[in-house]
Amino acid sequence: MIQRQSDAVIFPDTALAANYFAKAKAFYETAQYDSSLVYAEKAKHEYTTISTYDDSDEIWELLLQCYNLIGTNLTHLDKHDSALTYLTYALNEGLKRFGESNLTVAKSYNNIGMIYQRYHNDYARAMEFFQQALSIRTRLLGDEHADVGASYGNIGWIHYLQGDNERALGYTRRSLKIRLGVFGEYHWTVGDSYQQLGGIYGRKGDLDRSMGYFRKALSVYREVLNPDHMLIAMCYRNLSLSYYYKGDYERALNTSREALSIYLRLFGESHRLIATNYNTLGIIYQRIGDYDKSLDFHKRALSIRRQVFGEFHLDVAGSYTNIGNVYSNRGDFENALDYHQMSLSITLEILGETHPRVARNYNNIGVVYRYMGDHELAFEYYNKALSIRTRLFGELHPDVAVSQTNIGLHLYDQGDYDRALEYYQRALHTGIQLDGEKHPEVSRRYRSIARTYLRKGDLDSALQYSQKSLASLVSGFDDLNVYSNPPLEGISSELYLLDAFKLKAEIFTHLSDLETVLNIYELSADLIDQIRTGYKAEGSKLFLGEKVSDVFQHAIQTSLALYETTGDDEYKYRAFGFAEKSKAAVLQDGLTEVRAVQFSNIPRDLLEDERQLRIDIAYYENRVQRETRGTGRFRYG
Repeated sequence: MIQRQSDAVIFPDTALAANYFAKAKAFYETAQYDSSLVYAEKAKHEYTTISTYDDSDEIWELLLQCYNLIGTNLTHLDKHDSALTYLTYALNEGLKRFGESNLTVAKSYNNIGMIYQRYHNDYARAMEFFQQALSIRTRLLGDEHADVGASYGNIGWIHYLQGDNERALGYTRRSLKIRLGVFGEYHWTVGDSYQQLGGIYGRKGDLDRSMGYFRKALSVYREVLNPDHMLIAMCYRNLSLSYYYKGDYERALNTSREALSIYLRLFGESHRLIATNYNTLGIIYQRIGDYDKSLDFHKRALSIRRQVFGEFHLDVAGSYTNIGNVYSNRGDFENALDYHQMSLSITLEILGETHPRVARNYNNIGVVYRYMGDHELAFEYYNKALSIRTRLFGELHPDVAVSQTNIGLHLYDQGDYDRALEYYQRALHTGIQLDGEKHPEVSRRYRSIARTYLRKGDLDSALQYSQKSLASLVSGFDDLNVYSNPPLEGISSELYLLDAFKLKAEIFTHLSDLETVLNIYELSADLIDQIRTGYKAEGSKLFLGEKVSDVFQHAIQTSLALYETTGDDEYKYRAFGFAEKSKAAVLQDGLTEVRAVQFSNIPRDLLEDERQLRIDIAYYENRVQRETRGTGRFRYG
């Protein structure tokens, strides 16, 4: 501040302002945004005072750098409205004083782009600001500067958010190359590029490369950052999603909790990143069937998002959708409907009528109405979803096939089997065009058609489509003879195969061919053993319980019916064998590891390695199946 001694004026020392700014930058680099904000404000105050008597460009540039740093800190602290005020001031004053050819102006463009990306979901506007920043930086700094690398990374991330994975990869690789050239391997911005590549490869379906990049990012961050840094927490969260998609729910939960503990220490309870992590935990708990915990975490996420973003934000709408889905899983359809309607209202307000997210909302509401028994409204919302999707994507799109399948289900429920078949066939045609014959969803649609023919009493057609459903799930098996069954190898979805066996057995039961039915149940029992004891157990057994009891119950009934018909004791023994298998299945999972630990002296870390190998093998086989089919669609994060 200005002090007067007699007639002399002692001006503030620019060294003090520079010292404050240096401290603010240091705190920012270690993610201590509150402390950084304090010192950035002090530096701004000093430079503002100096600017009253020194109106030079040099002082004003330093002052606007303070505004940029304050705005960036406020952004990280989720005070985005105040952040935008500071950054807009910095941009407007910078343009007035310096024009477009100024690096501080470029930083203002960049930082405003961040706000439009993170808080307004306005990716087109964010892209405009990022492109402006890149244009200035390349003109003034050339193509190999760290700031240019940062701009390439930001533009790559917008392409990722817009679903353009190839452009996202191109820009992110350019960013990484520049950063490696400037900083070498161990710099936090290099870790950022690795994280970004991990996210892009995850969405492309290459989970191996995705996790590899996340681990590289984590290695870099641990080398150069504080253990409680936000970027380390972000890396843990991304790894948790990778474990989730791989079916390793235990590790998914553990890494997500690691991320949450860091976020809580950094930001306290009310921060958008805490909400994101709560959302992740909610999704994992929903997947493993713990709906109470899932609902708790989703509601915590919603509370924070409403506080940070206000009501009308897509993240808030996303939380409403997630809560609605959990209520649907619990059978609480009234609450499910309320939350899906709230999600729809926000999504329509932000995105308008013709958008894929709006179609998804309509579809979710249709599903709830179907479960509630209001078939007329279910049909209305299914058709709204289908109308938007066909307008946006044409006929050949997986979302269109989902809508067609749902309308088919509605018509099936109504007993309108001919029209149900029409929609199922359209969905099947789309699936075959997109994915080929060998695909689990194609198998599921064949199964829906088979069940519809069964309900119509056309058992021959039901058997033909049931056989096609089996063939779609097993590579190398193309035998459409309804008395043939596939080998239990090269299977793309074991649970879908079990469902296909159950339907085929049901159809032969209607034909009174109980010997064939019993053979199918014997094969089903072998498949259950394979799922429970084999390498796919970790990803599948959580959903196996009710299917197992149903298969063994029908197998016992079929064996006893054959015994009563023939008097042959063999069938009585086979019924006893199914009963024993049913009991053994309940105990087997728990006993296997207990015996290994207690009686074989196998260390727990080796057991964990073995468990992880089973998960990996399951994932790799599914990748082989998917790549053989030529598809790689995958939704990440």
